[in-house]
Amino acid sequence: MKNSFTFAIVALAMVYACPSFADFSKYVQISASGYAGEAVNDFPVLVKISNAKLPGVYSAVKNAGADLKFTDELGVTEYPYEVDVWDPSGTSLVWVKVPVLKSNTSLRMYYGDMTKTTNPGATQVWGGYAGVWHLSTGLGDSVANGAPAVAVSPTVSLASGAVGAGYRISSAGVTSGSKTGAIYCPSTASVDYSQGFTVSAWVNNISYSSTWDDQMILATCSGVWENKGGFCIRANTWPNSGKELMFSNSNCNQKFQNADNSVPPLWDNNVWHSLSLVWDGSTMTVYIDGIAGDSWSGAITNSGEPLTFGNCSNLEASNIGTAESSAFSWKGGVDECRLTTAVKSADWLRAEYLVVSQDVTTFGEPHDLSGCTVDFSAVGERSGSAPLVVEFQASSEGFSGTVTYKWDFDNDGSVDSTDEEPEWTYEAVGSYSVKLVATTPQGAKTSLYENCVTVEEAIENILNANAFRVDETAGIDCTAL
Repeated sequence: MKNSFTFAIVALAMVYACPSFADFSKYVQISASGYAGEAVNDFPVLVKISNAKLPGVYSAVKNAGADLKFTDELGVTEYPYEVDVWDPSGTSLVWVKVPVLKSNTSLRMYYGDMTKTTNPGATQVWGGYAGVWHLSTGLGDSVANGAPAVAVSPTVSLASGAVGAGYRISSAGVTSGSKTGAIYCPSTASVDYSQGFTVSAWVNNISYSSTWDDQMILATCSGVWENKGGFCIRANTWPNSGKELMFSNSNCNQKFQNADNSVPPLWDNNVWHSLSLVWDGSTMTVYIDGIAGDSWSGAITNSGEPLTFGNCSNLEASNIGTAESSAFSWKGGVDECRLTTAVKSADWLRAEYLVVSQDVTTFGEPHDLSGCTVDFSAVGERSGSAPLVVEFQASSEGFSGTVTYKWDFDNDGSVDSTDEEPEWTYEAVGSYSVKLVATTPQGAKTSLYENCVTVEEAIENILNANAFRVDETAGIDCTAL
């Protein structure tokens, strides 16, 4: 006779409270009502923060802006942000990537979380870019794993640029033949420009000769003239033809005009302008202050040189100050430089100009979240064999108005219930994290506990699959078991 045996497990009933996330003490609604451009998607909008716009903000925000959180207008979906400049005595500059920017875009800023010390999502603002150099607090690249730019003397930092601080390539009064200056970006030497790109910068001119001058604004070419490879754009003044904006590459010298055939206003004395070049694989278009000017059709070849602002790209020590590099230095300021292999639209470039040249955001009244909490409990068994039925209870305190709930019982991103006291059956073996999002008139708060529900396979199923049987002919009597 052959016998088998099984074990039974009895789970103890218990109440387990899942902890709430760290609370922010305040929040404020932000409107992009000052934006007058067309709608653009996945756009980094510049939010300017000051005590004048939001009284008392600097006394409530800690850690140089790291304890901020930007969301949609209901406080549910979080948006990545990057602090460009944090200035408690003046205006702070924060780039926030919103799903869509238009005149009725509304978002929410939470602040005053004493436990939040870092902003892990800063580089997510600039996804798809090969480089973003704000130049406000140095030469760092805001792109993930990006390398800083290099400033070649006599380039110096500026206290006031187009966005925060900037850099000046050469001093006022510098003329052709003086020592060169430049900002070059070593990490861009391997970028493939041939299929399409958008490169942009804010520039201002502080000195030029009315009789003859040729100033390099940006380049990937290793020299000035058109047989050097790569490309460049230059601001010229000639005795016979006056002011010209020239695009040069291995095939041509192309003069660019504004859409109305006027000369681009880059020679304004110490006035900042946005300059963008867009190459779609066959046509190059120049944009000044977000408005399209002339176009050129042809081909772009890679030079293997780094993108350089304020001069050509052959800036090794042996070439600095040579006739070719020094005679063509940009005599003015450079700020907010960007490069992407994406072909940006006219609406996008106009939006980039508008969010810098104007303050497009306004702030509402701040709301106090002190004392507001969201929690939930698992009542009864939260571990045992499948199928395991678990009862949950939601609770909230300190909120005004109706509270609605969204439960995700396995943290897979799907809403499983909107009840206040739901019941959920776990059919499969495993450990489960549970998340609750409570939405109130003040916004949304989340409670999440990882691996708080454990579902095990029934012992009888294990034993049936791997039956423990002993043959009585071996001399062991198992009948008593």
